[in-house]
Amino acid sequence: MAKIIDGKTIARAIAKKLENRIKNAALTPGLAAILIGEDEASKIYINEKRKTAKKIGIAFHLFAFPDDISEKLVLERIQTLNKDGNIHGIIVQFPMPKSFNADKIIKAIARNKDADGFHPKNIAKFLRLPSLENVLDKPILVPVTPVAIIEVIHNVKLHHPNPDSLKKIVLVGKCSVFIEPLIRYFELDGNRDFAVIPPDDPNLFKKTCVADILISAVGRPNLISKKMVRNGAVVIDIGTSRVRGRIVGDVDFENVQTKASFITPPIGGVGPVTVAVLMRNVVYAAI
Repeated sequence: MAKIIDGKTIARAIAKKLENRIKNAALTPGLAAILIGEDEASKIYINEKRKTAKKIGIAFHLFAFPDDISEKLVLERIQTLNKDGNIHGIIVQFPMPKSFNADKIIKAIARNKDADGFHPKNIAKFLRLPSLENVLDKPILVPVTPVAIIEVIHNVKLHHPNPDSLKKIVLVGKCSVFIEPLIRYFELDGNRDFAVIPPDDPNLFKKTCVADILISAVGRPNLISKKMVRNGAVVIDIGTSRVRGRIVGDVDFENVQTKASFITPPIGGVGPVTVAVLMRNVVYAAI
């Protein structure tokens, strides 16, 4: 039976350091979140961010818009927030309306307030780092999701009986903004055996079952079955979906945990760590 990777514990350790930094700096960082539409999962994620921000001393400002808001009005709001001295970080909750140009929205956020770390110039800075050891201490805004995965993998390696055996990495998902930072991390870690496999690849089973670390970031319920996982693999599930009112991941958790050595649960896995890294960026931008 796999050891459950407790993302909440990892996140609490990060949040405690942030809380202390805020107290020592005697200031109140401000985070602005833009939410478009009525997507229930997005509302849950925003609420988790709001609760975490409040707990550690970050002022949280929500700007909620209807589905039919124009891209122009959202861009105007971003420009206003860029100029607001009380706002140190800005996020736009995904998914955005299909009519929106996501790249344009991301680039509109001032790069020094890019709390998700997605701005191309912030990604470029990250990719130029000579080392990703103690990545949360680096003097840059880091890409949130990749760094959350890195923190989870670091935690696994601290507890794995043979961390040097974790050589072959497979990520199931479409190429996106967080792929390059992960490739960079594995290269700096001395591991160049990294493959990105699209979820509709006809040979998906053959390509996942050889992975020492299997990461899934698709958003398709129970895509990764037990037979697709190598014995003793580390399984990291980033995808989330709602099925009959409950959150489920890409991984068939109940069955895969009997075969993996370490696994993230669909709730309390990578998600809380992602939120904690987001808050780290806001605090860094403010201080």
